Amino acid sequence: MIRRIRSAVTSLAVAVIFGGLSLAGLPAAETEVSDAVRLAYRFQAGDRLVMDVAHRALTETTIAGTTQSTETATDSTKIWT
Repeated sequence: MIRRIRSAVTSLAVAVIFGGLSLAGLPAAETEVSDAVRLAYRFQAGDRLVMDVAHRALTETTIAGTTQSTETATDSTKIWT
Protein backbone atom coordinates (compact mmCIF):
# COMPACT_ATOMS: atom_id res chain seq x y z
CA MET A 1 0.00 0.00 0.00
CA ILE A 2 2.88 2.39 0.74
CA ARG A 3 4.28 2.13 -2.81
CA ARG A 4 0.90 2.83 -4.36
CA ILE A 5 0.39 5.95 -2.22
CA ARG A 6 3.97 7.12 -2.82
CA SER A 7 3.50 6.68 -6.57
CA ALA A 8 0.20 8.59 -6.55
CA VAL A 9 1.66 11.45 -4.52
CA THR A 10 4.77 11.61 -6.70
CA SER A 11 2.64 11.70 -9.84
CA LEU A 12 0.50 14.46 -8.33
CA ALA A 13 3.57 16.49 -7.34
CA VAL A 14 5.06 16.18 -10.83
CA ALA A 15 1.76 17.20 -12.41
CA VAL A 16 1.49 20.25 -10.15
CA ILE A 17 5.08 21.33 -10.80
CA PHE A 18 4.93 20.93 -14.58
CA GLY A 19 1.40 22.28 -14.76
CA GLY A 20 2.51 25.41 -12.92
CA LEU A 21 5.59 25.80 -15.10
CA SER A 22 3.61 25.48 -18.30
CA LEU A 23 1.23 28.23 -17.18
CA ALA A 24 3.91 30.58 -15.83
CA GLY A 25 4.42 32.49 -19.09
CA LEU A 26 0.76 32.92 -20.02
CA PRO A 27 -1.40 35.97 -19.30
CA ALA A 28 -3.82 35.53 -16.37
CA ALA A 29 -6.90 35.36 -18.63
CA GLU A 30 -5.54 32.27 -20.41
CA THR A 31 -4.73 30.37 -17.21
CA GLU A 32 -8.28 30.12 -15.89
CA VAL A 33 -9.59 26.58 -15.52
CA SER A 34 -13.22 26.02 -16.40
CA ASP A 35 -13.64 22.46 -15.07
CA ALA A 36 -13.37 21.78 -11.35
CA VAL A 37 -11.09 18.95 -10.28
CA ARG A 38 -11.51 17.09 -7.00
CA LEU A 39 -8.66 14.95 -5.71
CA ALA A 40 -9.59 12.42 -3.04
CA TYR A 41 -7.69 9.61 -1.36
CA ARG A 42 -9.11 6.94 0.92
CA PHE A 43 -6.61 5.96 3.56
CA GLN A 44 -6.98 2.91 5.74
CA ALA A 45 -5.90 2.65 9.38
CA GLY A 46 -2.18 1.92 9.47
CA ASP A 47 -1.41 3.40 6.03
CA ARG A 48 1.74 5.48 5.79
CA LEU A 49 2.49 8.28 3.38
CA VAL A 50 6.25 8.45 2.67
CA MET A 51 7.82 11.26 0.64
CA ASP A 52 11.49 11.80 -0.17
CA VAL A 53 12.05 15.55 -0.38
CA ALA A 54 15.07 17.20 -2.03
CA HIS A 55 15.46 20.98 -1.81
CA ARG A 56 18.19 22.82 -3.72
CA ALA A 57 18.74 26.58 -3.67
CA LEU A 58 21.34 28.90 -5.14
CA THR A 59 21.12 32.44 -3.82
CA GLU A 60 23.14 35.36 -5.11
CA THR A 61 23.04 38.60 -3.08
CA THR A 62 24.66 41.91 -3.96
CA ILE A 63 24.97 44.69 -1.38
CA ALA A 64 26.98 47.86 -2.00
CA GLY A 65 28.74 46.30 -4.99
CA THR A 66 29.80 43.13 -3.14
CA THR A 67 28.26 39.87 -4.37
CA GLN A 68 27.99 36.69 -2.31
CA SER A 69 26.72 33.33 -3.60
CA THR A 70 25.30 30.68 -1.31
CA GLU A 71 24.33 27.14 -2.30
CA THR A 72 22.09 25.06 -0.04
CA ALA A 73 21.08 21.40 -0.34
CA THR A 74 18.67 19.60 1.99
CA ASP A 75 17.42 16.01 1.68
CA SER A 76 14.76 14.62 4.00
CA THR A 77 12.15 11.90 4.28
CA LYS A 78 8.64 12.86 5.42
CA ILE A 79 6.43 10.12 6.87
CA TRP A 80 2.79 10.64 7.78
CA THR A 81 0.86 7.86 9.55
